[in-house]
Formats: sequence, structure tokens, C-alpha cells
Amino acid sequence: MTALKERDGLWRDYAPIALHVDYWNYTGWTDRFSKKRYTSRQQQYVPDGNVRVAYTLGFMAIGEEWRGWFSGDALTMQNPLVGNLSRGLKGDSIALRFDPIAEVDEKLVVNIAILGMLLVSDVQAGANNGKELKHDFVTLNVQTIDLESSISGFRALTQLDDIDSETNELALVAWVAAAGNQAPLQTVGGFLSSSND
Repeated sequence: MTALKERDGLWRDYAPIALHVDYWNYTGWTDRFSKKRYTSRQQQYVPDGNVRVAYTLGFMAIGEEWRGWFSGDALTMQNPLVGNLSRGLKGDSIALRFDPIAEVDEKLVVNIAILGMLLVSDVQAGANNGKELKHDFVTLNVQTIDLESSISGFRALTQLDDIDSETNELALVAWVAAAGNQAPLQTVGGFLSSSND
């Protein structure tokens, strides 16, 4: 996924996030970025009807399975504009505002992911034994909070969870979804400066 950092449209047309699953940790080497809840998130795509089986490496785009990555295909899926999602960040406080184009009858949530770049893993066992893996767009944490309806749209204000990371190159991605549905309705993202301005 490192190559995505150099492609046109990053954060405008796409916001990549890598969620490391934990079901390969039994091979003798534990992926330090893996979390059970990331595995659960991947597995939920099966009963939702988005994939037949959960597997690694699995790529999802706009909540749907995308196999084009393996053949180098361009991502052609287009998510229709449903509104405007903006964020304001001051220190560890984040304010989000979603202004939908049409009336929304369902409960909405916003997911906030902090991503780490330039991360390295020295694999000591398993299929990648002896390899040095380089990672970008690694999900270090995801928070999900309810969006509150207001006269002019939806709002959320929360504190970002503390992130213990060896890299100073971080990014933030936030996406609005219907409660109980993983497919994003609208997304905003970008690199974070050291001062979070």
C-alpha cells in the first residue's frame, strides 16, 4: 500500500486504511498491529453479503470486495456524493460535521481511524520468516461514535484516544456510515502535522 502515498487523489478520491487481522498470530509470530476487533470487522462482511469468505489479503472498496488490486487494476468504483464531511482538530479534540444532501432517516455513526506510516516489522516466524515488512496506512486505533442530529446536519465532538506509536508520520481518516453497516457514506482524511493543526 506504500505506493498509494504517491498516487494522485490521495485523501480526495480515496483514503486507504490497513486493518491487521489477528488470525495468523498462531504461526509463531505475532503481528503487533493486529487486533481481534479488526478481525471481527473483516468477518462481518460475510453475513452482510459483501464477500463469500474472509481472507487475507482482502481489499474492500466502499464496503464491497475489490480484487483488482492483485492485477494492478485502477479502482473504478465511484461512491456517489451524499453530503459534506468536515473535521476540525485541536490537540486531541476532534469535531466532525456531516451535512447530507438529502434527508437522512437512519442513525449515523462516524468512525475515526489514526493511521501510522513508515512502520517496519521484522518477522521471526511463519510464511514471512526473516523478512522485513514495511507498512503504511496501518490502523493504530479506530473509534466509533454516534453522530448527533442538529438543525443543519449532524455533529460529533470527541477526544482522540492516546496512540503509542514509534512514528511521527500519522494520518487521520473519518467516515460516516449507517449504524450497523460498515460501508462508508462519506469520508474525509489527511496527514496530521506534529502540532495537529
